Amino acid sequence: MPPHGDEVRNRHDVVVIGAGPAGEAAAELGGNLGYSVALVERDIVGGTVVTSGGAPTKTFREAAVYFSAHVDQIPAAAIYGLPEVARAGKSEEDCAAGGIPYATGRCELGTTPRGVIAGQEGLLKLLFHGGTGVLLGVHAICEIASEIAGTGQALIHNEATIEDVIRMAYNTPTYTYGYKLAAADALARLRPDMLRAMRLPSRAHRI
Repeated sequence: MPPHGDEVRNRHDVVVIGAGPAGEAAAELGGNLGYSVALVERDIVGGTVVTSGGAPTKTFREAAVYFSAHVDQIPAAAIYGLPEVARAGKSEEDCAAGGIPYATGRCELGTTPRGVIAGQEGLLKLLFHGGTGVLLGVHAICEIASEIAGTGQALIHNEATIEDVIRMAYNTPTYTYGYKLAAADALARLRPDMLRAMRLPSRAHRI
């Protein structure tokens, strides 16, 4: 017993050594039963389990599980090189395998004002649903393809149609202006029967 052990022993009915989860529970129980309790801890009250171990880890895990259900599930990928290659949403192979009618639109990014200024070549390809005109996929290859695909991912998430993509005002000179040109190219490629059957509800009309 430490030098002041007799004093502690005489002043308290219960002395709990260690303020971990069990120690805290024991001290609280003793106090609730009317005993005079001393709780002794040389480090942080709560112990490893509460302060940096199990409880915080489980809290982070539960938070991750909760937010994972709200994370955009649209597939996206990028290869960071010179040039970059990136995609978001479906590919032509995905559409073919799923029996989804689609139309593609392309823009040679080297012909856009940004491409001319930068002296860089590149390609932006968009896939639209052949029946509804909704954007299904974005594929890009250029110096900042990953950033361009990010714009497409947002459009896909919001179920943008060909009309929405064409109507949008894009900063220029930027590569994102290629979205307008690629969407116009897709519109021109659509078969007349697909175009007649297609509903093109603008996002602006759905808000």
